[in-house]
Amino acid sequence: MNDKLRIYQPGAILTLVFIITAIRIAALYISTTDLFFDEAQYWTWSKALSFGYFSKPPMVAWLISATTEICSGDSPFCVRLSAPLLHGLTALLVYYTARDLYDRRTGFWSAITYLTLPGVTLSSFFISTDAPLMFFWALAFRCFVKAPESDSDKWWLLTGLAVGLGMLSKYTLAVFFIAAAMYLLLHKPHRKLRPFIHLTIAGMLAALIFFPNLYWNAMHHFVSFQHTNENVLGNMDRFQIRKLLEFLVGQLFVFGPILLIALGTMAASIPRYLKEQQGAMLIPFTFVLLIIAIIISFSSGAQAHWAAPAYIAGSILTVRFLLLSKQTHLLRLSLGIHIAVMCLFLFATSPYLGEITSRSPFARLQTWNMLATPAAQALTEHPGSVLVSDERKAVATLMYRFHTKEGMPYPVMKWNPGGKIHDHYDLMNTINLYRDRDFVFITRAAEITAITPYFVSVEKIREVNAAGKIFTLYSLHGFKGY
Repeated sequence: MNDKLRIYQPGAILTLVFIITAIRIAALYISTTDLFFDEAQYWTWSKALSFGYFSKPPMVAWLISATTEICSGDSPFCVRLSAPLLHGLTALLVYYTARDLYDRRTGFWSAITYLTLPGVTLSSFFISTDAPLMFFWALAFRCFVKAPESDSDKWWLLTGLAVGLGMLSKYTLAVFFIAAAMYLLLHKPHRKLRPFIHLTIAGMLAALIFFPNLYWNAMHHFVSFQHTNENVLGNMDRFQIRKLLEFLVGQLFVFGPILLIALGTMAASIPRYLKEQQGAMLIPFTFVLLIIAIIISFSSGAQAHWAAPAYIAGSILTVRFLLLSKQTHLLRLSLGIHIAVMCLFLFATSPYLGEITSRSPFARLQTWNMLATPAAQALTEHPGSVLVSDERKAVATLMYRFHTKEGMPYPVMKWNPGGKIHDHYDLMNTINLYRDRDFVFITRAAEITAITPYFVSVEKIREVNAAGKIFTLYSLHGFKGY
C-alpha cells in the first residue's frame, strides 16, 4: 500500500528534483565565487574544441561550450550551468532504476538520497568531469538493468552508447564493463554465452564512440593516458596507511556518515543479497569501483571523489537495506543532515555571507584570481607585452579573467623552455611565435637566473601577496626564443 502513496509517484519525484535543481541554479546565478583554476582551464579548452585534452577527455569542454553558447556569455554561472542540470537528471535515472528493480518507494528514497548527497551538492556548484561522469554512469546502469531481461537488443546498444559517451567524460567508465561482467557471472540465469556476446557488442559500440579520443591521444603521444597512469599508479611501490585513511574519511563527506555506516553494515549480508537478482545487480556496481579506489588509495593515493559512481547503485542498495530493516528514521535523519549541509553550502557561496563576515570561505582558493589586478596593472605599464607564467593555474585563471567578447586583448602563454609536457598549455605551446616581443612574467620562483639568457634584459616590477602566496612580476625585454 505504501508504494501507492502520492509522494512515491513519478510526478512527486519530478517536482522535488525540479525544486532542488532550481534552487541550486538560482544559487549559482547569485553566487560571487569566481571560477577556480581547474574550471578556468576547462573553460579555455571550450574555446578550442577538440576530441581530447592533456588531462581529460573532451566532454567537460563540450558542455561548457554548449552552456556558454546558450547563455550568450562566459560568466561563472554560464560555465557551471550543466553541473546541477546533469545531477538532477541523474537523480531521475536513479528513481526509475530503483523503481524497476524494487518499487516506487525505494525509487523515491534512492533518488532523493542521491540528489542530496554531500558530494553531489558540492559537485553541483562547480564544473568538473564528475557531473557528466555520474550522468552517463547512471544512464548506462539504467539501460543495463533493462538489457538482460529484454528480448530486444536496444538496451544493450543503449548501454554501449552511454558508456562510450561516459568515457568521453572520464576514463572511469571503463570499470562499468568489469562490474557488468561480474553481474552476469554472479547471477546464474545469465551465466550463458548470449548475454556475454551482447555485452561484448555493447563494448565494441562504446569503443567506437570513444575512438576519436583514442585517435587524438595517438596523435599526441598518448598524453592523457600517461597522465592518468601517473595519477593512478604513480607510487604503486609504496603502501601508505595514511592515504587509505584519508580516502575512507573522504567517503564520509561524499556519501554521508549515516549512509556509509549503513552500507558497511549491509556489506556483512552480501552473500544473502547475491542470491536475489537485484542484489546481484547492485553489489558489483557498488563495490567493484570502491574496492579499486581503496586499493589505489592504499598504494598511491586516491581522491575521495574517484569512487563517486559507486554511490549510484550504492544509494539504491543502502536505501533498500534500511527500508527492509525498518530503519526509515535513519533515512530521514540522513536526509535532514544532507539538506542542512546543502543549505550551509548555499549560504557559503552566496554574496550575503561576504556582507556579514567580509570574507568568503573560498578566499584562499581564489589565490590565482587575485593575480588579475596586478597583472593588468603591469600590462598597462608595459603596453604590447605578452603575459607569461610558469604555472598552469595562473595561465588558466588569467586567460579566463582577461577574456572579452572580442577575444583576448593580449596573449597569455605558459613558460616551458625545457619542453617537457606537464599540462595542456605545454602541449599546445606557441610561445616561439612571440620572438622579439616583451613579456610580463609572473612566478613564485625566488630567482629567475635560468630565464634571463632567453631575453635581452630583465627588470623586476613588483612583488604581490595573493592569499599568503608571494608572486613576483618581471618585465622581460626582447624574447630570443627557446
